[in-house]
Amino acid sequence: MDFFNPAPIMKLVEIVAGIMTSSATASLIRATATNWGKLAVHTKSTPDLLLIGSRVSTT
Repeated sequence: MDFFNPAPIMKLVEIVAGIMTSSATASLIRATATNWGKLAVHTKSTPDLLLIGSRVSTT
């Protein structure tokens, strides 16, 4: 999970799935984030940096 700062305030959580991440693991992490009141988005692991919002994307 990648939390956006300030984590206690920001609802968005990025779930970065690597090539070895099982769908069961990703689902468990998503459920955990949802239980914490967060909005979870799934992304794939890439060599580029992708940030959402007011930050710069290098992709």
